[in-house]
Amino acid sequence: WGEWAGAAHAAIDATRAAFGVESEALAARLAEDLAITFPDAPVPIDVVSEAPPVGNDALLPILIGARNTCFVRQPKEDLKVQHARILDCVLVRALLALSSSSRLYGALARELQGERLSRAWTLVVVHAVAVTLTGWEPRHQSPMRRSANAESRARGPLSWLHQNWATRANGSESIEAFATRFAAEIKEEQPR
Repeated sequence: WGEWAGAAHAAIDATRAAFGVESEALAARLAEDLAITFPDAPVPIDVVSEAPPVGNDALLPILIGARNTCFVRQPKEDLKVQHARILDCVLVRALLALSSSSRLYGALARELQGERLSRAWTLVVVHAVAVTLTGWEPRHQSPMRRSANAESRARGPLSWLHQNWATRANGSESIEAFATRFAAEIKEEQPR
C-alpha cells in the first residue's frame, strides 16, 4: 500500500512543480478558447497510482495514473517537456469537469446529446489543450490526444479540429457557428 501511495504523492508533487508562472497564462488562454468561466474554488483532479486500462471505445483513461506517460520522465528529457505533458493531462481533466461553465459546451449541447455531446466536448478539450501546450513547448506530444486518437472513430473529428480550430481560437468564428459545424462532423461519425 505504501508504494502505491508514494507513487500517487510523487505525481501530485510533480503536478505542483509543473504549475509554474506560465501555467496561469496557459489556463487563461484555454478558458478563453473554450469559453469557460473558472470557478472560485479549485477543481479536484483524481490521481491514482495505476489507472485501469482504457476500454476499446474510450477516448481517455478514466483516471490519471501516476505511473503512466503523464508523469514518467523519459531519459534525458527536458524538464519543460515533462511539465508540458503533466499540464496536458491535468488541464484536460480539469477542463472536462468544467463543461457546465462553458459557453462552447452549451452551444454543443444545443446540437448534440448523450454520448455524442460527451465525445465532442472531450475531443475539443483534448485538442485545445494539445494545441495550447504545443504553442508553449513545441516539443510537446500530448498523451491525451494520442489516447483519443487511438480510438478509430475519433480520428476524423480530431483531423477536423486540427484544420478548423484556428477560427475558434483567433475569434474569427462565433462560438455558436463553430459548435454547429463541429456537431455536424460528430454526427457523421459511424456508430459503434
